[in-house]
Amino acid sequence: MYRVLVVDDDETILIFLSRLLKNRFDAEVFRAENGLEAISILEDQPIEAIFLDITMPIMDGLEMLKIIRDDNRFKTVPVVIMSAVAEKEIIDAVMELGVFSYMLKPMMYETAAKIIQQVFDTLEEEQQHHNLFNKLLEREEKKKKKILIVDQDEIFKEKLKMKLDERFIIYDTNSGAKGLNIFIKEKPEYVFLSENLPLLTEDFLAVKMRDIFPADKNSTGSDEKENAEKVHIYLMKPSPETVDEKEELKKVSEDEKKLFDEVFIKSSEEDKLLIGMQKALKF
Repeated sequence: MYRVLVVDDDETILIFLSRLLKNRFDAEVFRAENGLEAISILEDQPIEAIFLDITMPIMDGLEMLKIIRDDNRFKTVPVVIMSAVAEKEIIDAVMELGVFSYMLKPMMYETAAKIIQQVFDTLEEEQQHHNLFNKLLEREEKKKKKILIVDQDEIFKEKLKMKLDERFIIYDTNSGAKGLNIFIKEKPEYVFLSENLPLLTEDFLAVKMRDIFPADKNSTGSDEKENAEKVHIYLMKPSPETVDEKEELKKVSEDEKKLFDEVFIKSSEEDKLLIGMQKALKF
């Protein structure tokens, strides 16, 4: 059922169109006698189509049309002009404001019904396109891989999220415990852990995450191995102030090499870390 606004100071037209819209098209009809009343209705009701007279008191149809076309909420609402004015200059001026059709008075039943059907067919087509677009977006969103970042540096995380959120679904927290809960719930494919996390340390989290991920899948044998390979856990070390980063990476312990897929230096210049992330995330 479409919600239609009919705007005209002629009671005969209001009754005629209201009955046609309700009886033949099962539409919900709202009525207004001038542009000001109509705008008040638009503010309160999700109107999907407008049938608009030109000559009205207080605020005429042309004034109302200019106002609603300047508002993003109503830019694309189909508007059918109803008028006895047939001058080409007037019709051209109205059409330039973006109207669906121009219906001359006095209106004939079948002519009006045909235009209404065209409006509703267009609305139906737009809704189908909208639904298809939403489904495609949902499908693309499902294809996105998930990243979990556990770090207490909020500014650093925001910079990374700005660079990665178009390609990935990003979860972030400053707490190891919260990070583990997010991991259990969301199953991110990639986890980036900052060094020196309080309470639940990065080493503890890495061990737990590698244990939990395949176990939670209820898999055994080769399936368990396949699931375990889906978890990629990386360690981000703070950037040293006086030591060369390459030298710092040489200090990575054998235990860290076993726990983490790779160790990055968390440079204050996040682009340096992003280069390492790009390699790990394969984009």
